[in-house]
Amino acid sequence: MQYPQINLNGTLGAILLRQYLDAADALRAAERRLDESAPHGRDYQTLDSALDGGAFCRANNEHLDRKRRLEAIIQELLDIAQEIARQQGDRQWDGERFPRMVLDGPDPEKL
Repeated sequence: MQYPQINLNGTLGAILLRQYLDAADALRAAERRLDESAPHGRDYQTLDSALDGGAFCRANNEHLDRKRRLEAIIQELLDIAQEIARQQGDRQWDGERFPRMVLDGPDPEKL
């Protein structure tokens, strides 16, 4: 994976870090909504292939595939954030979130 390189001419590391973590948080929210939309057998029982469970099984497999793809993107964003933190010399990365002080910095919305 190609990671950004923190440098004097680029975006501040704290801003990049916040952007990637915010994106991961947004996708986690999407993941929760996706969980709410998981297939239920009652929604597939009138389909021709429902007699053998095929319609529901296909729908459930497709749903799980969507979840796996979303989880993979979240993990990529966290990997990028971890590399940004490493470049900034942060030693407190916990794989999920950073201490508040690491994220303190200019608010990207106000720049």
